[in-house]
Amino acid sequence: MKKFTLLGVVALLAITGCKQKPQASEPQISSEARAQALQLASEGEFSTQVHDFAAAEQSLVKAIALDPTIPRYWKELGSARKHLGKTEDARAAYQKSYDLLEAARKKDAGSGGLVLGEVETLVLMGKNDEAKELLNKTVKDHPQDQTLQQMVKNNIVDKMAADPTIKASIL
Repeated sequence: MKKFTLLGVVALLAITGCKQKPQASEPQISSEARAQALQLASEGEFSTQVHDFAAAEQSLVKAIALDPTIPRYWKELGSARKHLGKTEDARAAYQKSYDLLEAARKKDAGSGGLVLGEVETLVLMGKNDEAKELLNKTVKDHPQDQTLQQMVKNNIVDKMAADPTIKASIL
């Protein structure tokens, strides 16, 4: 059996948690606005990588104004704000990311794959026990999902919490 690595988890998160379709009650977002939001979010993520958290926050706020439906934008905003010492604002951004991810998972109840984004966001909020509970519940709901079983077996929540990149953004 293949070893489940943190890099694999991050790749899975990028695939499953990055973009959600808008809900019926959400405003329609033009393809131009989405593209501009993606560009701004990329600039924000780059700013985070070079530790310019004020620039990251600015870019991500603009991205979210154009497209508030992408959980990753909110998660990255939370991280930037955490590094700026804006703990409550970071918590609110992480919570918004979590809410979007939870809604997407509940809408697509046939898939357990969307849970990874929620698990990571709970870890970022310092809620490791809740992250483990959610992961264990999802494994019970999707017993054939080998990826989920490997995440539990390999203590992915603890590995996320110990990862230096993630650890720096935990509240």
